[in-house]
Amino acid sequence: MNKKILFLVDHKHRDLPSISLIGYHLKARGFAPTFVGVGDELAVIETFDPGFIVLPKPVYDYERLIRWKRDGRRLVVLETEGNPQDREFEMRIRIPPDLYLFWNEAMAERYRPQLPASQTTITVTGFPRSDFLHPRLARVFPDRQELMTQYGLDPARPTLTIATSAQDSHFSEDRVKQKRKRRVRSLAKTAEYLEIVANMRDLRDRTVELVTKLTKDAPHINIALKPHPHENVVFWADFIKSLNAPNVALVVGAPINHLLLISDLHVAFNVCTTTVEALLAGVPAIELQTGRSRVLYGESHLDVPTYRATSYADVAAAVEAELGSDRARRHEAPDQKAKLDVYVSTFLHVHDGRRCETSAAKIAAWIEDTAPAPRGWRVLLANPRLAALFGLVRLWARVRAVTDRTVDPDLIRQVNAPSAENARATRSVQGVVVDAEFGLFDNRMRPGDEREWMDRFARAFSPPC
Repeated sequence: MNKKILFLVDHKHRDLPSISLIGYHLKARGFAPTFVGVGDELAVIETFDPGFIVLPKPVYDYERLIRWKRDGRRLVVLETEGNPQDREFEMRIRIPPDLYLFWNEAMAERYRPQLPASQTTITVTGFPRSDFLHPRLARVFPDRQELMTQYGLDPARPTLTIATSAQDSHFSEDRVKQKRKRRVRSLAKTAEYLEIVANMRDLRDRTVELVTKLTKDAPHINIALKPHPHENVVFWADFIKSLNAPNVALVVGAPINHLLLISDLHVAFNVCTTTVEALLAGVPAIELQTGRSRVLYGESHLDVPTYRATSYADVAAAVEAELGSDRARRHEAPDQKAKLDVYVSTFLHVHDGRRCETSAAKIAAWIEDTAPAPRGWRVLLANPRLAALFGLVRLWARVRAVTDRTVDPDLIRQVNAPSAENARATRSVQGVVVDAEFGLFDNRMRPGDEREWMDRFARAFSPPC
């Protein structure tokens, strides 16, 4: 049996820790996991020859998915964003994976019609990243004192943390149009994308306003701001520099846990996963919401935070209650824990610090019980729909190669691996070169990045548990 498993990693600071932990547990069960950045997998597949490829979502390059199936490789989906909060959201799954691990039963039920039982095994394992918010894995990260020193903040001050999720707000109008077209192709149900972008821009501007005002109105606190992993850090680096305030720091190139470990009060954008992550970490949360929030997103996702803020006055009041001289501590209201428990059981399955271990166990058991995949052209011959899609995809690729001149063929490489030698403009943020337009900060994993995490897990689980 081929026990080689290749994990495709989307963003290394967000996704690699939990994926590495799943790999750690699989390795303990006799499997051979390896890891590669999304899009960089072809050479690795050629040399590593995995029997199983783990994807961060079911929508991926169709030609690659079909080729992998033709080559006898099983496809597994382990979602990195498995709890969509939109009022309407559904992907078009053209090529069903062999195994799909969902965060919650609601999403599993949503996609069952697209995933025939004869083709896809469905299981619910929960939210893998939640393990790092559990005391069981407390030793994996640096302590608060070390992190405060790293970010140049005074540990004697209370700290307000902000996680932005305004990634599309920085797009040019051309990029907005291009992404809108891609969403139409890949999503069966979704809110109007232009409204999503407008909402992000509104929240981004409100964040600029609240940070600017808080530096004057609450000079006794630290402020640490962490952009979304796919957001343009150049915008926020320039903004924070313009404040010239020593108590305001930019946190980049780190998992969300670093931010929450220094936090006394957390600010998130509407329905951002960091709202729940903060609450699971024992940190009260303010969520910035707009008039569009309840049009775009589900009610149950908007009612989780400790405080909901639609204005600077709302934020200032929460800051005074939590970080002011009297520290009212209203976040200890008795219904807060009950509300969080309901949300976790509904959307994150369970919070026990063992979601990665459980995911590894499910993958291992499924592999042991699964017959080797068929391979060769008979895979397509046995599935006319797949064969037809393969033909269309290859034809479309040839057409685009001739007609599509809007994108530089080297664009993705230069954006993901920027350097001064590239033709595109670059900027330096905290000593790291980033593409000036996209502003992605060290987002791609490099070969061997998982080793640091494997070493941390070995120490955290010593003796093994």
